[in-house]
Amino acid sequence: MSLSFRCSVPRFLIPAAVLLAIPAAAQGGDAQADDTGTGVTLGLRASYGIPSGDFYDGFSLDERFSGVFAPQVDLGYFINRHVYLGIYGQFGSARIQSDACPTGVDCSGRVLRFGVDVSYHFIPDSVLSPWLGAGLGYEFTRISASAAGSTGAGNYKGLEFAHVEAGLEIRVAEHVWLGPCFTATLGQYSRATMTIDGLELSGEIEDKSPHFWLQPGVRLQVRL
Repeated sequence: MSLSFRCSVPRFLIPAAVLLAIPAAAQGGDAQADDTGTGVTLGLRASYGIPSGDFYDGFSLDERFSGVFAPQVDLGYFINRHVYLGIYGQFGSARIQSDACPTGVDCSGRVLRFGVDVSYHFIPDSVLSPWLGAGLGYEFTRISASAAGSTGAGNYKGLEFAHVEAGLEIRVAEHVWLGPCFTATLGQYSRATMTIDGLELSGEIEDKSPHFWLQPGVRLQVRL
């Protein structure tokens, strides 16, 4: 009698053990799914842009701007541990070349860039992770001057045909990365608007010419 009872207990507990094991297995599967590296990412860059090329043929960009202080915001998504897709926006304040702004004239410039990019992160599980990226976008640039109550400005816009970028990420916290980055862009202004004391003239640029930006900087990235 007692032997039969002892043998029946394990058979009775088998279904209960299976039911208890199902939630545990499901939790393990969820943990494994959450460990794929996907997720939303927010980035902030501090960059300095060095120009080369022209606003248009015969009107040099680098003869007007010596450089641009250009912070940038990135927002994107890791579709897996290695591949990032995102959008960016950059607003820069330009330094005017001293010989491009006569004495007694107040000169300023600014640059706005925005677009999309993709990057590949080679060893995302390491403390040090190099990456490469590419993208395209659109650019607005403004240069203005004022003196003796008179003001004038030139506004230029056009496609950023491509940019390439590279960097090295250093993991400083569980979801936080920091490291140097470098971006090189190729663009061309296609339309200009000139204003002088309220009078405005705009049109397509006929003598188009390419320009480039080289941007060393530092990027902070938080993976949410």
